[in-house]
Amino acid sequence: MPNRIPGWQWSAFVNYRPGDELDPENSYAEPIFTAADDPQRQIDGTTLKIETIRWLKFRAWIHQTVSVTAGSTVYFEIKAKGFSSLDSVIVKAGVDPEGGENCDNAVWGQAMHVNQDSGVATASSPRLTVAEEGAVTMCIAVEPAYPHINNAAFIDQAKLIAAPPRP
Repeated sequence: MPNRIPGWQWSAFVNYRPGDELDPENSYAEPIFTAADDPQRQIDGTTLKIETIRWLKFRAWIHQTVSVTAGSTVYFEIKAKGFSSLDSVIVKAGVDPEGGENCDNAVWGQAMHVNQDSGVATASSPRLTVAEEGAVTMCIAVEPAYPHINNAAFIDQAKLIAAPPRP
């Protein structure tokens, strides 16, 4: 279903709605989440597609909180593709080792710039130790580098890798 990502929550920076005055460099529209329908954009089965209105950018965070044994070492990894009619889409993976409700306190891995020529890229968070709360929030951030006709990110194979604490 559009704008539903089973098991995940999302948030976005939105300062533009249809009918507002457009400033392409600084206007961010609400992202649209669907399943990728082009086999060339799919990574492995059902792949998440993130895009918005033509000529606008989007800035979105997707997150899920899970229980993990306190003291474990974790990192989060995703596979990503992109399409941009001008440049690239920026994708990052991060983890909040304290299990926050959103991605505000996530520790982010290196930003990946992906487009139709990049193939499948792997984005991962740094390795972190799970806090006493025993929960981590896995985070994905996506944003086009520039507004243009078409910009879309494709995300798949999200996984959290955890190693138990040493005795």
